[in-house]
Amino acid sequence: MTPTRPAIWLPRQVWIKNEWGLIQRGNAVLAPIFFAIAHDNQHGPSLLVLSLFWAQLRKFVVFLGHILGITPVDIHFWHPTSLPCKNMQAAFLDIPGHITLRDVPLPKPGAGEVRVKLNQVGICGSDVHLFLGHRLLNQPTVIGHEGLGIIDSLGAGVMERTVGERVIIEPNIPCRQCRYCLSGRGTICPNKRTIGLNEPGCFAEYITLPADYCWAVADTVSDADAVTVEPMAVAVHALFLSGAKPGDTIAVIGLGAIGLLLTHLALALGYRVFVTERNADKVKIATDLGAESVSPTGESTPAEQSRMLADVWLSNDVCAVFECAGSAITASLATSAAPRGSEVVLVGLSEKPAAFTPLKVAREGIHLVPSIIYDHPFDFQRTLQLIQARVIRPGFIISSHHPLRNLQTALETAAGGLETKLVVSI
Repeated sequence: MTPTRPAIWLPRQVWIKNEWGLIQRGNAVLAPIFFAIAHDNQHGPSLLVLSLFWAQLRKFVVFLGHILGITPVDIHFWHPTSLPCKNMQAAFLDIPGHITLRDVPLPKPGAGEVRVKLNQVGICGSDVHLFLGHRLLNQPTVIGHEGLGIIDSLGAGVMERTVGERVIIEPNIPCRQCRYCLSGRGTICPNKRTIGLNEPGCFAEYITLPADYCWAVADTVSDADAVTVEPMAVAVHALFLSGAKPGDTIAVIGLGAIGLLLTHLALALGYRVFVTERNADKVKIATDLGAESVSPTGESTPAEQSRMLADVWLSNDVCAVFECAGSAITASLATSAAPRGSEVVLVGLSEKPAAFTPLKVAREGIHLVPSIIYDHPFDFQRTLQLIQARVIRPGFIISSHHPLRNLQTALETAAGGLETKLVVSI
């Protein structure tokens, strides 16, 4: 008969039912101390220290079990941050142009989910469109999806994550069941859950989401680079979706956050980049990175602008044009000026009809390539690896920081279009 191997034993273990109805195991001696600290608002900063200590202790016990040949079991310590306050602050977009801060119940992580305490959240162009009413929501909604924070609680069944882990949010969650997801096209999933759109967003103190949609960030990555991973992943997806290779020449129309990040990525990887943008300050940022500017004057007609770009792009062997402005006018301009045999990658998301000449597209072999968000999990993996290897540093686009209480003003500023990236501190 084979003897059974003992499980890890910790002295004086007790079973505790927390406020979410989850059964967790904790130390009977330390638990009352943690309970007192967790409910003492005057000593809030001490919770982070206890979080890190408790997480490391858990890892040590499991490691010790392996060394001693003891079968490790799933040890769920009663973590001090597992005792939440009853409410949190969240910023709701009630109607277009109006943000309201409210106290709402703290979200509870479901099975397979984690809860993240947010520290910083970037303002995206899509947040601005929602704020301005270009896309209407059917109820007051917490918007925002470019989140950075730390895991503060684990839902049932989450084994590979750690409380206190620094993470970023991947906000688009395909259903994984429809025919598009099953064929590897989750970016166009019609049942996609999108944080900040049809799911509660990041302009709040806490958020819950599936554990595999928040990404651990190395300590060597700055907060600035971490909070800009999501828009950087959009640029990574778009560039790698095209047929352009390092050493090729590309053109970028529109130098908002995505256009600047795509320019930065392409230059870092050895592409030659021509940029087109009306804002002189943004053009300077791009040219300082190493891009070349070709911008028609505002007084010229659309036909003259098209001829100017077509001449420059053709003479410099541009093989891919990335439309990042999100305007029907620039989408039309990109297709009319695109060189023979090139690609037009549609990264901007204009909701208005654009015009193109089918004969030109067909006769000259121009490919229209739609690019939206990113593929899970590959694009976030690639983006994080490029940042950790210091090939790219996306945090350079951050132009200002604003507290959550000033989100209304921050969104109004972002709507002006003069800044490159505003970040909200939670």
